Amino acid sequence: MFSTIGVGFVLLVGFLSFEVYLKKDLQMKKFQKSYKEIEVPSSMVCMWEDKIRINPTIPIKIDSSMYYACCEKCLLRIQSNFNNTQIAVDPHTGSKVQKSDAYIRLESITNGEVLFFESKESYLKFSDIK
Repeated sequence: MFSTIGVGFVLLVGFLSFEVYLKKDLQMKKFQKSYKEIEVPSSMVCMWEDKIRINPTIPIKIDSSMYYACCEKCLLRIQSNFNNTQIAVDPHTGSKVQKSDAYIRLESITNGEVLFFESKESYLKFSDIK
């Protein structure tokens, strides 16, 4: 009797955990798809991980520029400019661009990564080549 109840409990917990995970994953995919064809607001990007975030990010003003992070750990890395975090390379021109000033587009809806461009024009040229 106890083994049947135990197995049932384990299956129930497994099902509920999977449902919560799956629901969150589906919600994130839907959110990412909404930015597939438009510019991603910088406030929706963790500028340490270079990924779009569904939850609000934490703003940090450095000099006169505004950066965003998803957590305190990322915030500290951006603040200290660890590994030159405040700068990205425009994938079209190869130029360095401040993430705070960049035109941001979603690279892929599968992983939520973003690309930083000098301008919308640079992105459009990049997308024509791609």
